[in-house]
Amino acid sequence: MKSFKLGVLTDLHLAPPRSPSAEFNRPVERGRSRELLDAALQTMDSDIEALLVLGDFADRPVVDEYARAVQRFGMLDVPVYVIPGNHDVPRSGEKDSLSAALSGPRHVQQLHAQGIPGLDADLLAGGLVREGEGFRMTRCDEALSRRTSRTLTLWATHFPVLSTADEIARRGWEYAGDAGNHDFVRASLTALETPVIALTGHLHIRSHAISSNILQLTHGALAEAPHDATTVTIERVADRITVRRTARPVAQTLTGPAAAVIDACDTTFVWDGSRWSDQGSAPYRSEGR
Repeated sequence: MKSFKLGVLTDLHLAPPRSPSAEFNRPVERGRSRELLDAALQTMDSDIEALLVLGDFADRPVVDEYARAVQRFGMLDVPVYVIPGNHDVPRSGEKDSLSAALSGPRHVQQLHAQGIPGLDADLLAGGLVREGEGFRMTRCDEALSRRTSRTLTLWATHFPVLSTADEIARRGWEYAGDAGNHDFVRASLTALETPVIALTGHLHIRSHAISSNILQLTHGALAEAPHDATTVTIERVADRITVRRTARPVAQTLTGPAAAVIDACDTTFVWDGSRWSDQGSAPYRSEGR
């Protein structure tokens, strides 16, 4: 059996203490963001083989906030891979503060393409740019061209690949939005035909979606309840792939409505050689299923 254990954090929204909270489905607790990061790193399993940060690293693209967090991640004994979220992408004429903070020769780096030899898989990410009032995922084809494995792809992205807007609206929650070209990225990943695990953030909702060869795991935010620190364990035996997600809330918010959560803390999914299935809870069926 081959296996790989990945720690995942998303939507940290790091900001100075005493920063006011923003309102989304629950308060985005910017003033507690550094405290929540420390709690998440203390909660994370000691046997993870890498840590993936899925964007909205900071609430505003400020060099000092990124530098402080990179220094904190630098104390870990595993590689840390970071991708930008919409809060991290500079506006025209602004400095790319996240890239500047990640430019040193350290094991904290922006993710582009990383082989996982022990799993015979690739961990890949494209880019993200502003497009009018929205955002567009970029360099998808370039990232896919770097695959060393043709059997399993882990696709790291801040924005979802499979839109769950209708499902979130049905539940009465705010939907953070899709990238303008998510259908193109989805089509590119579907064309691989081999299994894809899309690891996403942005929505501040713990959920999943399945479409064709794509299993999308959308992770709960750190700065907003459920305040998740997550591990994703992937095991494969021949053509069978088992994915176990364990989310650990690292704090409680005692007032207001319940956290926007669809999936339980512990979920398991299986690729049987031809399709993904959910081993426990009723899956949300994305459009095109």
